[in-house]
Amino acid sequence: PLNCIFETLSSASVTDMKARVSLNAVEVVPVISVAEACVGVNLEGCIDRLINNVLKLILLEYPVTATETLDGLVRGPAIDVLNKVLKDLITSTKKYPLHCVNVEIPKRRSRPFYFDSSKAIIMFDKVVNQPGTLTAVNNFIDCIGSFVESKNMLSGKFFNYTLGDIIFYFRDLTHENLSQVSELGLLKPDIDSFHVKNSLGYGMCYTHNDTSKFSCNAPSVSFSIDLEHSKRGHIGTITVNLKSNNIQIEGGAEVQFDLHWLPFLTISDMLARPQCLSTPATDLSLYGFNSSMGALELELDVELISQGGTTKSYTYKTDDPLKLASIISILLSEGAL
Repeated sequence: PLNCIFETLSSASVTDMKARVSLNAVEVVPVISVAEACVGVNLEGCIDRLINNVLKLILLEYPVTATETLDGLVRGPAIDVLNKVLKDLITSTKKYPLHCVNVEIPKRRSRPFYFDSSKAIIMFDKVVNQPGTLTAVNNFIDCIGSFVESKNMLSGKFFNYTLGDIIFYFRDLTHENLSQVSELGLLKPDIDSFHVKNSLGYGMCYTHNDTSKFSCNAPSVSFSIDLEHSKRGHIGTITVNLKSNNIQIEGGAEVQFDLHWLPFLTISDMLARPQCLSTPATDLSLYGFNSSMGALELELDVELISQGGTTKSYTYKTDDPLKLASIISILLSEGAL
C-alpha cells in the first residue's frame, strides 16, 4: 500500500518557492449590474464598491508591495502548510496499531459501542444536558471575561501576522454580553444507537422593526488592526465592530466504534498521537448540520496612509443586519457545506 512507501521516509520538506506576479488591477465584479450597485440597501454592491476602492488604492500607491506580498504569501504560509501536510503524512504511517508491517487486527466479532445504552453517555447527559448547566456555562464565561479584563490580557497588541512586507498587529480586543448561552446539547443520542446530536443556542433575542438596532444586549466584539510596512512604517489602521444575535447551530454524527480495538491501543501512542483515538471508529459520518443567525451588524473603519503622507478614510456599516445574517445563514445551512 501507499503508506508503506511513506514509511521508508524519515522526513521531507519544501525549502523554497517563488511566485512573482505584477498586478495592474484587481476588481470585484458584483452579480448585479453596475447601475444597481450600492443603490438603496443593496448590500452586495456596497461591499464590492468598498473592496474595489481599497484594492485600487493599494495597487496605485504600493504596486511593489502587492507583488512582494503575494511572493511572501507563497514563500511563507504556503510552504508552511505544505510542509505540515508532508510531516503529518509521513508520521501518520508510523503510528501503532496502523503500522503497515505489524498490523494486528482483532480476530473476534465486532463489539459495537451503543450510545443510547452506555452508562457513561447516560451519566454525561444527566450532568451536562440540563437547564442548570447553562447558568454554570454563562457564569464561567463571565469569570473568564473578568479575569482577562483584570489582567489586561487583550489590551494593546495581542497578536500579529506577517504577510510579505506588511505586519498586521491586532490590538485592543473588547467584548460585551458574551455570557448568553441559551441552549446547549452535547452527545445526545438520536435516531438509533449510533447517532449523537449536538446543538447550541447563543444570544437569543429578537430585533425591532428597525433592523438597524437590536432589541436586547446582543453579544459584540471590537478590535483594531494596525498595518506596519517593513520600510515605510505605519501605513494604516482597520477598526472592526461586530454585533450579532439569535445564533443557532446544530449537527449530528453517526459514529460506530468497535470496542475490540481498545486493547490494541497503548497509552504512549494515544498521548503522543491523539489521532490514534480514532482507530476504533469503523464508520463516521456527519448529518443534519445547520446554523442560522438572526442579525449581524458589521462596522468597518479603514484609514490608509499614502506614500505622500495623505490619509484616506473609508467607512462601512451594515444597512440591514437581518439581510447580512440571512446570507451567512444560507452559506452555513445544510447542503451548502
